[in-house]
Amino acid sequence: MSQTCMHSEISRSAKGGADSGPVTFAGAPTAGGIAQPPSTGVSAPGPGAIGSRWDGLDSPERALALEIRDVAHLARATDRLFDRDPFEWIGAGTPAEAVAALGILPPPLATDILDLATRFDDLMKAGGVRIRLALVVTNSCRKIHSDYTDLRLITTYSGPGTQVLPMGAEKAEANLWSMATGWIGLFKGRLFREGHSACLHRSPPAGDLGVRRLVLVIDTPSSAPESALA
Repeated sequence: MSQTCMHSEISRSAKGGADSGPVTFAGAPTAGGIAQPPSTGVSAPGPGAIGSRWDGLDSPERALALEIRDVAHLARATDRLFDRDPFEWIGAGTPAEAVAALGILPPPLATDILDLATRFDDLMKAGGVRIRLALVVTNSCRKIHSDYTDLRLITTYSGPGTQVLPMGAEKAEANLWSMATGWIGLFKGRLFREGHSACLHRSPPAGDLGVRRLVLVIDTPSSAPESALA
């Protein structure tokens, strides 16, 4: 199913978890034409973020939740997949079934994906998950858009992360903010709940940038038909 760009809003500022303070993105510096968060280190979560927590999604003013993390401990495992030909592996069912359906993965990576899938399944109570793990080298889903889903988990294990449009910003490349590699994003889609805004975002243009990305996407079964990666 193709994705249609649809304008929505993300809260202008955010309060993180216990380790994060409020973050405001007005006047954020830019790097490579992409708006960046203030230079306050890894504690600056992002627009509409909730810090290192997955609660707070009940708030209609938040379209995105971020969990800040470092995936350096997974580098050896992800490097084993990073030099392969581009691929997209899909698994569905219970978290354990979905991870097993992806094939033989380096154990640390399989453990991390199972943990995320289990947490996502517990959060959404949808009776299962659909997982996609892909090595992306093209300009997949480069348009700024919102997803025709309820809630989507996206994390980038290697390469540049998903780019997000802050609240009230014109839908333009110069206004995008980039998630850090390893951070976990919970993106509200257009089917999340009535009265909630979907998160506008896009995939960085890997083909134009000449980069490779190892990306994980987790959906509920009802949101499974969309195939584009972010």
